[in-house]
Amino acid sequence: MRNAYAMNHYAEIGYVPLHPILAAHLRSWREQSPCTKDGDFLFPSLKARGRVPLSASVFVADYLRPAAKKARAQIEDGQRFGLHNLRHSLSNWLVNKAKVEPKTVQGILRHAKIQTTLDLYTQEDSDETPAAQGEYLTALGVGSCMLQRGVGWIAG
Repeated sequence: MRNAYAMNHYAEIGYVPLHPILAAHLRSWREQSPCTKDGDFLFPSLKARGRVPLSASVFVADYLRPAAKKARAQIEDGQRFGLHNLRHSLSNWLVNKAKVEPKTVQGILRHAKIQTTLDLYTQEDSDETPAAQGEYLTALGVGSCMLQRGVGWIAG
């Protein structure tokens, strides 16, 4: 699945572990590809018969965008959408919804600094703000004895 360039590139950045389900999907994809030699790329340029990777813009236009629209993602014509959007969505979902440790997400995204992951790739989850406040109030021992009525607070 790699050629000399890819091997040198991976030697520089290291390997990324894959979940067995993801690995199985990628193996299946490769089996369906017309370029299945050991030196071929997983997402090959068919014009170059697998010796070079498919360009990101062609991959997005021919595969990713149509798949996203088929999955009913709300993407308007002309709206920017690509691999970078997936990285941001993945980071945000892992940290805010799946509750994966930010250091783990940093490793998945291959960021050198945690600040990149948290400041640029992950947004605040506004659904969680009241829940976090409630947990803190409960830890203080006031969460269960207070009720919110209108604008003020009253003891319950």
